[in-house]
Amino acid sequence: MSEEQKKVQPADAPVPRKKTLGERFRALFYNNYFLIAFSALVAFSIWMGISFSDTTTEMTRTVRGVQLEYSNLPDSVTQLGLMVIDTPANVNKVDVTITGKQYIVSQVTAEDLSAYIRLTDATSAGNYTAEVKVVAVGRSKDFTIQKVDPQIVNVRLDRMTTKEYTLSSSTNEYNAAEGYTLKTPTLRDTTVVISGPATDMQQIARVVAEATVPDEISKTATYEASIHLYDEYGQEINNSLLELNIGQTELTIVAMRLKSIPLELEYQNAPASMGKNMITLSPQSINISVPSDLYDSLTSLTVGTLDFSQVNMDNTRFEFDISSVLPAGCTNEDDINTMFATVDLSGMRTREFDVSNIRVDAPPSDKNVEMLTQSVRLTITGPAGEIERMTADDITVVIDMSTNQNTLGQHEISACIEMQNGSGCWVYGAPTVFVRIDQAASSSG
Repeated sequence: MSEEQKKVQPADAPVPRKKTLGERFRALFYNNYFLIAFSALVAFSIWMGISFSDTTTEMTRTVRGVQLEYSNLPDSVTQLGLMVIDTPANVNKVDVTITGKQYIVSQVTAEDLSAYIRLTDATSAGNYTAEVKVVAVGRSKDFTIQKVDPQIVNVRLDRMTTKEYTLSSSTNEYNAAEGYTLKTPTLRDTTVVISGPATDMQQIARVVAEATVPDEISKTATYEASIHLYDEYGQEINNSLLELNIGQTELTIVAMRLKSIPLELEYQNAPASMGKNMITLSPQSINISVPSDLYDSLTSLTVGTLDFSQVNMDNTRFEFDISSVLPAGCTNEDDINTMFATVDLSGMRTREFDVSNIRVDAPPSDKNVEMLTQSVRLTITGPAGEIERMTADDITVVIDMSTNQNTLGQHEISACIEMQNGSGCWVYGAPTVFVRIDQAASSSG
């Protein structure tokens, strides 16, 4: 106690008593930090006592579920292209009995052991007997392997191959509904790739996509088809070692209905008032077998385009290929593949006109267009009355620059023809004019 404390204490104040050693020791057990440290020390001491109390006691123990590896084959086997493709008993794990010091053996787990097969007499594909060997791979290896169960396993060796097979189809019996014709079923996939042991692959004779369809079919439809394997005797092959790139496909049966389809043409450069009887088509229609899903929408067939710029007194008959425009899936039952179009020019007359009335539409704003062609000779055909009344002043040659190139220099440009009082007339050939395009002079401010 300091001098200052002594001065301020009353004369009759009691003197503090010092705690005894026992009281101090008991107080430690009311301290949480001390209790945590003390408990850890006691647990560690107990573990050390158990672990090292007896380092000489031997024990025997069976470690169960050790993974058995089949890939560790000798070079003499792998060089032949052989590998383990099957274990008939499906042995994937073994039990290993070990002996050693108790404190070591008691801690060994399945991960501390490695099991593999020993196979040295394999020279070709087939079934073999292999011995199971086990080695220690953990940190502690100071024990003896006494027994492996099973000690012998049967394995099958073979080469793995891959082959592409043609896929055929099979269904239950079915009939076409009245008025329908059914086409041969088609498959979405035509081949199947199969991988597996070479010996098993040799047994495959057919690969079939099998589907169940309605007994009576009146519409085009697609059905799911599962893939099956068969040997040469027609027996189905169920082999889990064979892997297919697809397990199912789709089978489509097209239901056809016979329909008479009118034939039509499109026209280019035709006169505005072309008469309906001016063009004769032969044939005018054909009988087509149409898939049921197209039957209602297919009302006519446009065979081609007749360009009147190719029509004159000497050229009035044109032919078109029907087969090239036949819709997919349709069949031409008439077996007529060509349609002829004949232009009736009776009452028509042809004249030539030298036209100097040339107009430029949509000229480029930043360029000058100089007309190099001063006159265009046109051959025009039409009803005799219209041709006789027509003069060159009734005709205008039009150049649409919006649809032609505007690069600088000289160009030959296709022209359109406008005719007054000539709605039944047309121009033979493809008239053109020559122009020169120059950069427009910039205006000064």
